[in-house]
Parts: sequence; C-alpha cells; structure tokens
Amino acid sequence: MERQLLAEGKTKRVWADSADPDLVVIESKDDLTAGDGAKHDVLSGKAVQATQTACNVFRHLQSCGLESALIKSAFIKQLSETSFYKISNSFLDFCLTKPKNSGSII
Repeated sequence: MERQLLAEGKTKRVWADSADPDLVVIESKDDLTAGDGAKHDVLSGKAVQATQTACNVFRHLQSCGLESALIKSAFIKQLSETSFYKISNSFLDFCLTKPKNSGSII
C-alpha cells in the first residue's frame, strides 16, 4: 500500500491512508531528541516501545469507559509494531505538530 508522507517530526511521521482519507497512520521513529532537537541519537527498538506505550494508554482509557471524542479520534487501532491509525484532523494533530518548545503529550 502506497502512502503519502504528510508530516515528519523529530520522533514521528504522519502518513495519509490511501484506503480511507479520514484516517492517518502515526509511525514512531527510533530517534531520541532533547533540547528541542539540540541533542539527537538513535536507539534501536525505541519506536516499538513508544508505539506500544501509546496504544496501551489509549486501550486502557477506552477500557475504563473514557470513550470521549479525543480518545476515539486519537486511536483507532494498532497497525504494526511501530504505527497506529487515528482519525485525521483531531486534537492529536496538535500534539504531533506542536509549537516550538511546548513539550509533547504522547
């Protein structure tokens, strides 16, 4: 399946889903950054851990009955070890394309 890269940050990529224009794929990278990118390293396996952690948090919130619009749009399902589906144009987009020096929610 061919995907179009929509955005790339220091630790994640956002891909368009060719089968459903309402979905995007969030792909974690093995990159580690600090100091707004001043420090950078690559740690093999970090993307798997980051994706698993994010997906587990969303699954846990859903299992607790927190089926809010944010949770529903932020996480649809895990796609692979390093990626998951989410609805395009949701609050999570802000978290992934955050203003400089604002930190990250995920």
